[in-house]
Parts: sequence; C-alpha cells; structure tokens
Amino acid sequence: MILARIELERRAAPRLPCNLEVDVEGLPRPLTLSSRDVGRGGVFLYHASPPPVDAPLDLHLRGPGRSLRLSGTVVHRLEGIGFGVQFDPVPASMAGAVDGFLQAVEAEFAAVVQKLPPTANPLGETFTPADAPSSSS
Repeated sequence: MILARIELERRAAPRLPCNLEVDVEGLPRPLTLSSRDVGRGGVFLYHASPPPVDAPLDLHLRGPGRSLRLSGTVVHRLEGIGFGVQFDPVPASMAGAVDGFLQAVEAEFAAVVQKLPPTANPLGETFTPADAPSSSS
C-alpha cells in the first residue's frame, strides 16, 4: 500500500511489529491497549475511539521480560482503528533502557519468525525462516 510506505519513509527510526500490552493514562479513563508496532520514536496503539491529535499521554509498555514508562503525544489517528504516539525526548540516562527494551522486542519477533513454516507468496517466491532478518542485523 502506497500510504503505508510513505508513512514508513517519514519515520526517523524503524518500527518493529509487535503486540505489546500498553497501559495508557491521559485518556478519559486509564486503559490497557495493544500495540501494532513500536520503535525508538513512538508506538501505534489499537483503539476504536482514538484520542485527539496533540493529546499528551503517559504510557507503560510491557514487553518480553521488561517494561518501560514513557510519555508522548498523539500525532495521528485512524478513527475506528487506533492512533500513533510520538514519544517525548528521552533523557540520556534512559536511552539504554529504551534500547534494551526495543532489542528484547526485536529478539522476540525474530524468534517467532524463525518458528514460521515456509510459505509461498503470489509471485511464486518462497519465504523460509532462514530468509528472516536476524536479531543481530
């Protein structure tokens, strides 16, 4: 999809597909939502009634064996689907925690991909786990 590619090209940091539980404060009531993806710059959360753009939020991301508390701002919304949050600047003292969290998410994603059976796409090419990106790249 062209729109998805344009959105990805605007990002300063890549996003990792993942299904994290994220506690969100700053909405009319605190909620636990699921993520579509996460990266150094932000996260996309599923919610049928997204908050308004520019809404400030406090987030508690819960990932594989780790959790991370960040604040951010809603930067886009897709009514009936969810919304994107751009993280506020992270102090240098927290940069290692953010990087460690993202590395754990990436390692979990790579482990899941490695377990997938080979599948063929409509072009006749076959994808096998060996073709998957490794967590060290």
